[in-house]
Amino acid sequence: SSGTIKKSITIHGIGWEKYEDGVLPTTIGGLDFQTGDDETSLHNIVIEGVYVNSTINVSETDGMIVRKSRFNGFKVSGNNAKNIIVTQCYGDAVSCGNYDITGLTFTNCYLTGRVTNVKVGSLVIFDHCILTYSYSYNWSDYSHSRATYTNSIITHSGGTTDIITAGATAKYCVFVKDDD
Repeated sequence: SSGTIKKSITIHGIGWEKYEDGVLPTTIGGLDFQTGDDETSLHNIVIEGVYVNSTINVSETDGMIVRKSRFNGFKVSGNNAKNIIVTQCYGDAVSCGNYDITGLTFTNCYLTGRVTNVKVGSLVIFDHCILTYSYSYNWSDYSHSRATYTNSIITHSGGTTDIITAGATAKYCVFVKDDD
């Protein structure tokens, strides 16, 4: 089941894949990081080796590492979400809402869902990632979203011809248009 987190925590699971020997993954229904019990931002959260069978929802968080995990969605829904690193993960949709985000980095990740709503003043980086969403990575209300893509493989099929938004930056990326 999912839960609201109001304390800075560390979660170490045994992994997010079922192993041949029958060991089941560490599965959590969803995580919702809100303002701490003392009404301040949560700090230094670590999530490693888990399968979040829903969305990781980050609101009031300053300092978070999600490592070697799987999630069905990663959503930032607050102006006080900053200094977040998602690394070596497999995930679906990434949504940044209509918020200013400082320091959200995805590195060495495989992301299969849409990347949406990266506000113009935000700093969101996708480095050494594989992004395989079927349609474009833009969102009509945020056509000048500033995400930075570096050393990534970005695939696209269907939808519009815009693979990333007009305000985004791509450096050393490979773009693959795959129309079936």
